[in-house]
Amino acid sequence: YQRRVHGKPPNSKSYLLMTKGADSIMFPRLRTPKAVLDNVQTHLDKFAREGLRTLVMGQRTLDAGAFDNFLVTYENIKTSNDKLKEKRLNELFDGLERELDLVGASAIEDRLQEGVPEAIAKLMEADIRVWVLTGDKQETAIEIGKSCRLITQGMDMIVLTSRTPEDFLKKLDKECRENHVNLSEPIPRLDEITRSVINKICIVIDGPTLAFALESGDEIATQFFRLGILASSVICCRVSPKQKADVVALAKKHGPWITLAIGDGANDVSMIMEAHIGVGIHGKEGTQAARSADFALGQFRFLTRLLLIHGRWAYKRVSWFICYYFYKNIAVVFTEIYFAFFNGFSGQIFFPDWLPMLYNVFWTAFPCMFTYGIEKDVSPEMTMKYPRLYKAGQVAYYFNMKNFWKWMAFAFWHGMVCFWVPVFGLTGVNDSTGLVRGHWWISTLSFSILMHIVTVKLYIETCYWNKLNVAVGIFSIVLYYVSVFIICADPFAKLLQPQINGIIFSILGSGRAWLVLIFMPTVALAPDALYLLYQKMFEPSPADKVIRIEQKFKPVSYTHLRAHETPEHLVCRLLLEKKKFRCKDSVLL
Repeated sequence: YQRRVHGKPPNSKSYLLMTKGADSIMFPRLRTPKAVLDNVQTHLDKFAREGLRTLVMGQRTLDAGAFDNFLVTYENIKTSNDKLKEKRLNELFDGLERELDLVGASAIEDRLQEGVPEAIAKLMEADIRVWVLTGDKQETAIEIGKSCRLITQGMDMIVLTSRTPEDFLKKLDKECRENHVNLSEPIPRLDEITRSVINKICIVIDGPTLAFALESGDEIATQFFRLGILASSVICCRVSPKQKADVVALAKKHGPWITLAIGDGANDVSMIMEAHIGVGIHGKEGTQAARSADFALGQFRFLTRLLLIHGRWAYKRVSWFICYYFYKNIAVVFTEIYFAFFNGFSGQIFFPDWLPMLYNVFWTAFPCMFTYGIEKDVSPEMTMKYPRLYKAGQVAYYFNMKNFWKWMAFAFWHGMVCFWVPVFGLTGVNDSTGLVRGHWWISTLSFSILMHIVTVKLYIETCYWNKLNVAVGIFSIVLYYVSVFIICADPFAKLLQPQINGIIFSILGSGRAWLVLIFMPTVALAPDALYLLYQKMFEPSPADKVIRIEQKFKPVSYTHLRAHETPEHLVCRLLLEKKKFRCKDSVLL
């Protein structure tokens, strides 16, 4: 990747073409003697090993005729409708940028932002695969990788950089055999891949070699990706903006992975646009990356909060929201289905007309939105301390077939309670006026029980009770009864459905109805509570374990935590400093 500038000196009939770029791109374009280039290369390699970012600059003088011919050809290609426009433009530029004179080389220190190594370490601890796509020299990229903790002690580094496609294929085949890459089997899940890898590996590959991998056919590209997904990190150096986008497309093509691309410069825009989630960083490189992205950050280290905290919360919120929404609708539908079996499929509806219509629109929608819209289980401090909690999304812990059918089973049970208990317990019983409680009396009571059950069920499943969601839940129940009072009032009942005239007043005037409304939700939700209690006690999730630790050590301020120190270790250290008693090490996960 290189940049070019055209300039015309004052009072001159010639133009000056100035170009800068990577040494691997620039050296073949220079006409400088080989001895000079070898000397420059030695210095560049030395600078790269020190972690400096290097550039080579060259220039060439163009006469007016040559430049005018170039400009005419450029305008013709630029305004054409040729599908190969970009390729023809690159060939035009490549032909112009030849026989350059060496101007010099530069090496600058590009310091990492604060918290970058720690952020990358947390992402890798969360079993997120990190691929670094950079334009730096290979030596520079490796040194930066070490400083960013992409390459750690004990990690095997695989260098795939090759001069020819044949050499690359030999290296790729050798590494695939040694790491047991089987192309005939489907790609396993990330957690299964992690368990199958004995030693952590890091792959290093340069731009020209990456072109061999991406442009040699689907089989080679698949083989390269299958090897890359085994690695904890992959460093691709001296890559062009197009290659960055191609690598992201490769990951999207070979699995159900959610890809995230983060960059701070204009050369990262294509990569950001290609990924499922694009993140741009506001920095000295400008704002093009941030403007093209889904999220904009001030610094790279904020990515950990975006993913590990808000990303994990969002995954659980959406998962539980979907399950609950299906649950509450299946519960009301199965109440109707039980009635269909009861009446021999006569076609008679069970509930009054307006109750199911307002069920989703007003009475159960707001508690669901306000509860799961702000749901959170583990605090941000503990989430950052235990990044592996993020793996819940990778293994589909909260949204899977087991959890979905668990919710459906409770919906079947709650629908059964809401129908059969009022039908068998209160049908045919006379009220205080001597009238028999009929169909609409029973169905309205059944619907009222259902409203109590689905509302309380919401708060049994949520981890985060607060004034807002509790108030909204109470408001929804109050709104339900106010709405039913209005619907069953004489003026409105005559207009909407005469059969339900005064039904709710009769129900609330019955002592048996009050007993059913109060105690039946408790009976119906007892299996839910017992199952949740069993799960928390005998099959706790990693999040449940962290919540226990958090509640146990809640009085301790997280500001006292040292690097790589867990809250229980913090309490032990504080107690030891006060010399009260000894404390043994403990392991959480």
